[in-house]
Formats: sequence, structure tokens, C-alpha cells
Amino acid sequence: MDPNFDLPPGKIYIPIPEVVIINEGHDLFVVVLNDSNQVRVKRHYLLELIKSKIVSVVMHVNILFLGTSSGNVYLFVIKNIQQLVNENLNQSPVTKIIPISNEPILSLDITEVKKKPYIIAFTKSNLHVIK
Repeated sequence: MDPNFDLPPGKIYIPIPEVVIINEGHDLFVVVLNDSNQVRVKRHYLLELIKSKIVSVVMHVNILFLGTSSGNVYLFVIKNIQQLVNENLNQSPVTKIIPISNEPILSLDITEVKKKPYIIAFTKSNLHVIK
């Protein structure tokens, strides 16, 4: 992990029109517009679970991917969007931890080739593609 790495404040991700995720490093703020047009907000404090800063976030289907300053990608399976405001992610089991690099995961993307998902992770010095 790069000890000099400083996360830009308040990165915003909009995985679908009804959901906004604000990344504050150790915290994720999730804003969800529910079926009744009510806005719900939930703060997820993940330092105890992840032990490093969250640098990048992406969702693909029902999986939340968190890229960290330690170079790992954490995967959480989400039952539905409302789970993001009804439950604490820090009390949810991590589905998988994928070690990618010793550098922070600056950006994440997910793509599919012939119905097989690939994780694309960018660090300062490399592009990593994981099946």
C-alpha cells in the first residue's frame, strides 16, 4: 500500500438511476430512491471490515465491488437495492477478496465477454484483467 496515497474527497458513483454511492474513503454513503419515491440514506463505515481506504466502487448485476488502497477488491453480493439502506455492509459477509496489486485500485470496471465477467482494475502503473 502506498502510504502517501490520498483519496480525493467525495467520489460519486451512480450504478443505476435510483442509487447514488458517495465514497469518503472509510465510509460509503448510499442514497436510494425507493418505489414510493422516498429518499433513504445509509452510512456504511467499513474501516474495521476492510482495514484500508475504499478508492473505487462499481456494481455489476447484484455484486458490489470495492477497490482499496491496499490493492484488494472486495465483493459483496447484494440481494436487492434496498439492502444497501436497510442493512449494514460492515456486518455482511464479504463474498470474496481478490488481491490485485500492492498499489491502490484507482478505478474498477466490469465487462462480460461471451457471458463471462471480467474485472478490469487500474492502478497507478498497471491495468489488471481478472477472470
